[in-house]
Amino acid sequence: MRIVILLFALILSNPAFGQLPLFKNGEKLIDSTKGILDVGYNSACGPIDFNNDGLLDLVVGNHDGYLLLYLNHGTVHTPKFTSAFPLQLKEEDLKVSFNAKPAFADLNGDACKDLIVGTGSGKIYFYRNYGPDESPKFLKEEELFLENSAALSAGFLGEAAPAAMDLNRDGLLDIIVGTKKGEILFFLNNGKKGWPVFEREPSVLGFELGQFTTPYATDWDKDGFLDVIVGNSEGEVLLLKNSRLTRPPYFFSPIKIREASSYIDLGLFSTPALADIDGDGQKDLIGGEVRGQIFLYPNVSLGKEPSFLAKKQIPKSKGPLDVGRWAAVCVVDADYDGKKDIISGCEEGDIYFFKNSGTKDAPLFGEGVRLKAKRKNLDVGRYSTPMGIDFDRDGRLDLLVGNYEGDIFLYSGQGSRENFPTFSQGELLKAEYGDIDVGLFSSPFMADLNGDKKDDLLVGDIGGYANLFLNKGTKYEPRFDKGFPISTVEGKNLKVAKHSAPVVADLDKDGLLDLIVGDEEGRINLFPNFGAKEKPRFAYQIRLRDEAEFIHVPGHAALSIVDLNDDGVPDIVAGDSLGRIQVFWGYHPKEEE
Repeated sequence: MRIVILLFALILSNPAFGQLPLFKNGEKLIDSTKGILDVGYNSACGPIDFNNDGLLDLVVGNHDGYLLLYLNHGTVHTPKFTSAFPLQLKEEDLKVSFNAKPAFADLNGDACKDLIVGTGSGKIYFYRNYGPDESPKFLKEEELFLENSAALSAGFLGEAAPAAMDLNRDGLLDIIVGTKKGEILFFLNNGKKGWPVFEREPSVLGFELGQFTTPYATDWDKDGFLDVIVGNSEGEVLLLKNSRLTRPPYFFSPIKIREASSYIDLGLFSTPALADIDGDGQKDLIGGEVRGQIFLYPNVSLGKEPSFLAKKQIPKSKGPLDVGRWAAVCVVDADYDGKKDIISGCEEGDIYFFKNSGTKDAPLFGEGVRLKAKRKNLDVGRYSTPMGIDFDRDGRLDLLVGNYEGDIFLYSGQGSRENFPTFSQGELLKAEYGDIDVGLFSSPFMADLNGDKKDDLLVGDIGGYANLFLNKGTKYEPRFDKGFPISTVEGKNLKVAKHSAPVVADLDKDGLLDLIVGDEEGRINLFPNFGAKEKPRFAYQIRLRDEAEFIHVPGHAALSIVDLNDDGVPDIVAGDSLGRIQVFWGYHPKEEE
């Protein structure tokens, strides 16, 4: 490959600029229940009209490598976003290693929006769009290539953040890439329409942009030339104006973008973008940051240069319940009104109560409220996993809660049945040999597994096992024996992928409790019971399916089996690693014919 190095001794100064954008202090994007629009950690926002309905949608990457789509079902001037759901790659969620940073561009010239994703490891993947305009569909990941057949990537610089623009105005889209070290890499497209082939441009910008740079190409001042705005690890947003040259240097030195009284600070590791979110013909500033939140600065300029108001909240329609990250759910009538409520743990250790304000057959859940013990938020440490049960049969709801350390805490219900559930101070649950401890990531569940009419304790762990602690006490005063892993009929320890979350239910209505286990990969696994009530024997593992494919959530499935809509058929309520809670409605096939 011939490499041409162009050396420029001329240092360009910034041209005269018009009025720079002004920003005021910001507010978080919220949903209609006052919950913030949140994807976990390290949000990277890609605004695009995804389904070609004339409304701007949001595609947001996160730390876990997922790309979450928020569809806009409001109006051009009043956007309203659905709850997020992952982009799909055929039958699976589209996922890269970590720190996904999306960009959209028609790289192969077929008039479809293709997807380019940078990753924390520095790799860049290309997902070809083969679907119709109103419903994009992406093929398996491909790599973009240089002329020497090497893969296009940020290499050892890491944290690739790609954007597409025609740098040298030859009619072909080139790639610019932000990196962990702060450099902006240029890859010129020397291929042809429909067949991009890239060459690394050896020139550098020659000025500092900070670290973890994330570029976004946009015509900032409406002069017909694409400029670049850049986020960095400090939360700044920098403007690089186009030099109008078809060779390096492509941009003038950076200018820090301001709000009304100070420089913009989106939050650490900012990922800015410009798009007309409110349909007024002016591009607004949208930005993600390290905590996973997304911010908006509306542009109210009447001229070419943007002028921004304070950050504004954008409503998002009610959708899957959300607790931040790592939702671990149980379903129980917590307030004794005859309707099933949802209780969920989360990564931070709090326990949330979602009251069912609907009806028995049409549940409707309100905003999550933190449960309390002794007037303080109930907290067992990180990765709380609750199970609601009347532990001592006194007519009041108690809570068993697992955590990251592998402990199990018992919170006894207090007060009258008519009041909002309150609990005593938690105490460690014990077995005959001492505190119950299964290692890391305990996930408790109670049921009578040996037919003696006393509830036994079943606990998942980080290794993927289901540990059984038999109740040697009474049904009013449970006392647990030493635990042991449950075995299958083959005599092997029953095991799924890491982070098992076991529950039991009679799914096939044969009078025997089957074992259902969520796992780290987001799968829900069934182990049918072929034994007897007094001696269960669990068969080989079966993946549960819906009508078209295996049931799957985005990581760390923690579930409850319950007839949520009171139709006589068990449903699956599942939490996932993104903090969302969703339901898979059960039905009998003959009823759907």
